[in-house]
Amino acid sequence: MRSSPLVGGEVARTTMGLNAEASDATVHDALMRAHFSPSEQQMRELDMNMRNQTNEIQNNITKYGPLVINLSDNHFQIELQ
Repeated sequence: MRSSPLVGGEVARTTMGLNAEASDATVHDALMRAHFSPSEQQMRELDMNMRNQTNEIQNNITKYGPLVINLSDNHFQIELQ
């Protein structure tokens, strides 16, 4: 749970095809190119990868609490839970 605020950079680097040592400026540039690209493919991949990472963190949290549920891939359903 403590590392959860730090996963965004790792997910962005992986999705954008950058190495783990890529600078924040390099990641920023890659994200800007993806954001303004006519093709939305990289942004969709980033969203999916971040959602998967978030679901994994949430599932790890709920695994130890009274609610033992797996979160779905549907954000609306997550909000309702």
